[in-house]
Amino acid sequence: MTRNTFIRSVSVAEPREALRHTLATHGQSDAEIEQQVSAFLDHVRALKTDIPGQWLAVDGNRVIGACTCAIAPGRTAVLILPSPRVMAVPDEVTARLVAAATLHAQRREIRLLQSLVAPGDRRLVETLRRLGWTQVADLQYMEASTDNAADARSPPAPAAGEWRTYDESTHGDFARLIEATYTSSMDCPALAGMREIDDIIAGHRAAALFRPGGWRMLCERDQPVGCILIGENPLQPAAELIYMGVHPLRRGRGLGSVLLRDGFDAARRDGLTQISLAVDMKNAPALRLYERFGFRPTMQRVAMVRQLDGASTVDAAR
Repeated sequence: MTRNTFIRSVSVAEPREALRHTLATHGQSDAEIEQQVSAFLDHVRALKTDIPGQWLAVDGNRVIGACTCAIAPGRTAVLILPSPRVMAVPDEVTARLVAAATLHAQRREIRLLQSLVAPGDRRLVETLRRLGWTQVADLQYMEASTDNAADARSPPAPAAGEWRTYDESTHGDFARLIEATYTSSMDCPALAGMREIDDIIAGHRAAALFRPGGWRMLCERDQPVGCILIGENPLQPAAELIYMGVHPLRRGRGLGSVLLRDGFDAARRDGLTQISLAVDMKNAPALRLYERFGFRPTMQRVAMVRQLDGASTVDAAR
């Protein structure tokens, strides 16, 4: 890096410039990058996500680094940084870009920064770790046809079971159950203690198109025992499994299969042909369950987070 290098913000009126660098993957053509940028912006607009901050690192007339900060409900921001295999950004430049994004997020009262890094980009993972970020999980992304649930063997819902959907009257029950499901969870346990439950729920609602009927809670004798939160991809007829959890006192009884079958049924009723999810690769029981329902891997990402000052100590975005 030379003394001519400086960090400049990108106008919110033209977000494509920084996105061309931050979204590009190894081996893409210019046309493929432009298509990916357009798809990303369409997705952002459909979910009403905010992209308030983008920065370029410029050395003379040459762009040598970039950063995009996307802010979602739940006081969470996602930092998107260039793949080192596409743009070899000097470590000190990455540090300055991340510092600009972090300051911007703090001014917006963001409590948790996240970044999803391709597993081959270990240099970026190590750079973020040196900047105070924590690696919380290796995520496996998976997808399945909603028709696959017909072949999955799962026990029927308990005889005394009752399904409830999410609304203002059940918000408290969902919040308490979701918090309870984090106890001894094998899914991203390092996230525990980073955000308040209302922020978590707000983040879940914003992860896909929110469908109240897709948020379902199973109760036994009026006691919530498990939940599944299904959203809709805004750009295609596909469902997204945002979260699924079983109360720790009800585990080991096959309720995960019951919840997942119900999620498939709900997606099919809404005409959705695919369902996708992300799972901690160390969560072997969940992986086995998903494979039994026909889920197949699509990609992997390393989940990095940084908790900002003022964050609460209840739980983190999942």
